[in-house]
Amino acid sequence: MHGRGFNTVLLNSKMIARCGMAAALSVGIMFLTTVFQTLSLALAAISGFVIAFIVMRYGKIAATLTYAASAAIVFFFVPDRGAAILYVAFFGIYPVLKSVFENIKSRVLEWVCKIIFAGGIIFLAIKLFSLNYFYLLSIFVFVLYDIVFSKVIFTYGPKLNKIIK
Repeated sequence: MHGRGFNTVLLNSKMIARCGMAAALSVGIMFLTTVFQTLSLALAAISGFVIAFIVMRYGKIAATLTYAASAAIVFFFVPDRGAAILYVAFFGIYPVLKSVFENIKSRVLEWVCKIIFAGGIIFLAIKLFSLNYFYLLSIFVFVLYDIVFSKVIFTYGPKLNKIIK
């Protein structure tokens, strides 16, 4: 009796609610950096996985909006500034960009884009915060992160989708 419009509204409501919960989960994980300061980098990366599941479930636009909402809250309210900047500048947006980059037909060009993005963020971090990290080592660690990220998403993504239905 409601027709097709009602189902669309219901589907969109469910998607918006789930994206809101994902943003809240990302923010909650980032607030844990105040308690577990030695895990700041790991917690920022874990928060990025939440966005990755939104990319898989609802697409890049929904994930970008979820990231934008969580990034704004994290940037202004998470006391650990370093972790907040890591999430906003890299770990939060990377799942969306990874999805874009992996749609490039050439694997070489895909990796060039990924490394340029990561290299740019690493370079800015070194210059802005006077970090004395080895640039090439950071790029190598990024490549390992990307490979592990893909493995985790492909292993746990379908299982999580079955649970969340």
